[in-house]
Amino acid sequence: MLQLRLSIVHGPETGKSYLLGETTRLGRALDNDIHIPDTQTSRYHAIIEHRENGYVIRDLDSTNGTFVNGKRVDREMELHIGDAITVGKTRFIVLVR
Repeated sequence: MLQLRLSIVHGPETGKSYLLGETTRLGRALDNDIHIPDTQTSRYHAIIEHRENGYVIRDLDSTNGTFVNGKRVDREMELHIGDAITVGKTRFIVLVR
């Protein structure tokens, strides 16, 4: 299994990096795997899940949406190395572990 990580390149937590697990939930609530202290981020904003062929991101009906490479995630979207994920004011880059 190729393990990926998210690195924050813009936003309140710039410079932080997180390894992705089987499921990784992102949002403003403190009990998320990746806590994003940003008022434009929903409490439970998005989830990244490991699947047989890689990772997918799914928006959790957030107020402001989740974007991959500038495109809004409707249902779910596959993630690839180098993708840019935007959640509120925070932008992540998908990297190899």
